[in-house]
Amino acid sequence: MEKMTPQDYLEIDYAMEAVFDTAMEAAETKGHIIDPKVRDCLPDRAFGIVFKDEKGETQRKYPLVVKNDPEVTKELVSKSIQFFHFAKSEWKAPLAKKILQVIKEEKLSITINKKSQIFKYINERDLPDTVKIIETAKN
Repeated sequence: MEKMTPQDYLEIDYAMEAVFDTAMEAAETKGHIIDPKVRDCLPDRAFGIVFKDEKGETQRKYPLVVKNDPEVTKELVSKSIQFFHFAKSEWKAPLAKKILQVIKEEKLSITINKKSQIFKYINERDLPDTVKIIETAKN
């Protein structure tokens, strides 16, 4: 097997991000998550990751909070945890921190699989009592 180049890793990152985006879009078409117009109106602080791209334009990934809509917020956070392993590696630590912050601030009652990769970036003891941790074979 050939040694992977930095370009190979970059292509894998892009592919993983595309998989995450596709999964989120599929969820949206089933009536879940948020309308694109609502997403566009969200403030930057509602997203797990906000950064400037190479053109200097603000990019926002992983919407987490829709104020005054706890059901959608819960769904966004749950999906972000479910698909956490698809996030770019350099985004995982700040995304996990933001997810934990949203869970606490919004007092979300959610379930997280003990095998979720998010536990590599947060301590289970830091989760509030509103979070139920389960152990199943699936991620």
